Amino acid sequence: FRDVLSMSIGIAIGSRFKPVIPRNTPLPCTKAHRLAIPRAKLETYKLDVYQGDSPDLHGNEFLGSISFDSLAPVSCDPVPIKVDFALSADCLLMVRITNLKTEDSHRVLLSTHDSTE
Repeated sequence: FRDVLSMSIGIAIGSRFKPVIPRNTPLPCTKAHRLAIPRAKLETYKLDVYQGDSPDLHGNEFLGSISFDSLAPVSCDPVPIKVDFALSADCLLMVRITNLKTEDSHRVLLSTHDSTE
């Protein structure tokens, strides 16, 4: 018997919710998502992470943000970014952003609605 995720985990795209790890995904799990961020916005860009099942962003629970200001600057535009989501059996979510041109990365650990912490 394996536990499953009770609600989707995803990111904010404008005012909409983009699921990355769907509801009922067996735990633990990993998923990846790619973004192209305009170079001029990289220092101020932040990725907001939510949990829920509403297509409307604000119908979901905010879990946290990861900012891109710690990534080394590059000359390409847009900047290719890989976002890795690793969800443990305890429902702790590690989100890592990686600049695919420099391999520079930054990560945060977030608690989900299902976690025991």
